[in-house]
Amino acid sequence: MNRRAVLFWGGLALVLIVAGFAAGRRASDGDPLDPDSTGPLGTHGLVTFVERFGAEVARDLPDGAADRALLLSDRLNPDQRDELDRWVDAGGTLVVADPASPFAPGPDQPILDTTGSLEAGTCTLPGLGGLTIAGGSFLRYPSADADGRCFGDDEHSFVHITQRGQGRVVAIGGGLAFTNRHLDEADNAVLVAELLVPSGGTVGGTIRPVLPVLYDPVFTPGSRSLADLIPAPVKWSAWQLLVAFVLYALLRGRRFGRPVTEPQPVELPGSLLVRATAELHRRTGGHAHASAVVRRDLDRRLRQRLKAPPDLPPPELARWAAGRAGLDQAVVQRAVLGPPAHDGTTLAAQVCEVDAVNRALAAADTDPPRDRADRPPAGGPP
Repeated sequence: MNRRAVLFWGGLALVLIVAGFAAGRRASDGDPLDPDSTGPLGTHGLVTFVERFGAEVARDLPDGAADRALLLSDRLNPDQRDELDRWVDAGGTLVVADPASPFAPGPDQPILDTTGSLEAGTCTLPGLGGLTIAGGSFLRYPSADADGRCFGDDEHSFVHITQRGQGRVVAIGGGLAFTNRHLDEADNAVLVAELLVPSGGTVGGTIRPVLPVLYDPVFTPGSRSLADLIPAPVKWSAWQLLVAFVLYALLRGRRFGRPVTEPQPVELPGSLLVRATAELHRRTGGHAHASAVVRRDLDRRLRQRLKAPPDLPPPELARWAAGRAGLDQAVVQRAVLGPPAHDGTTLAAQVCEVDAVNRALAAADTDPPRDRADRPPAGGPP
């Protein structure tokens, strides 16, 4: 493997490693408030705590088996929100931790509290009085239209309750207190228990309550596509392979200089042409024409090899060639001036004679030079 190939594959591996770290988190980290995430901002600890407290966590929209539901991130479509709204009107309690959700208090501007912790303050909920929660920062909603409030004052509160039909919506100003990092701080776990499983894990002492936890997009039958079934790591791997292929194609397609045009020898087409011409002469019986062509070619070769003048008569050329090649003058003269061939046998014999003269001249040219007195003059016949 040459140096260029080593540099290319090493650089490609480095790009893929960097892309992997930049594009995705570790699988355990997940996204903020992800119920499957064990990272600092995930809520897997909340799910485990609620399950150990006696509730059965579900991931679908609530139905008649659930009297409470937790909306961590509102990724519902309009039809699903309408269904959830009807469930609240029928008597359900929806705890909303997403301030951007349409279920959160509406359009008045809330305030951001960055004190790091909140005391119950003005609290109309008996189960939450006297608690203190921690979580870095808190969003507090206006309390003017609240049917119940806690962790704030008469104007703004972190827990905001609104009655809807026979049910109610409990909006909290952000879910940081529910995350793995802050769940065990101050009274955050008590707040979770009071909001999500206030009955102590049973309904009537015998049945485990169902607690729907809504975070990922909820798929109804027929709404999931094939791409939704592909795990995220597989998608990231496919993107990395695509990037690698594009880089490989760009590097392999790059020119390292201007194109150089070189004349290429044409061997096979010329051979085919000669063969086709010979076959045509054979079929048409053109032996005399082929014989003339062979003799003209021999005449041209002799004049080139012997550097004979163009006006040298053929008989003198034959005599000169015989002296140079050491052949019988009659043989050379017959090859140069013999009668035309009228059949294949005569033509074959003539070709053999011509080939013998050519080979004898070639051998004479490669022999050690003879004494100048024995060699014919270069400018005329011997």
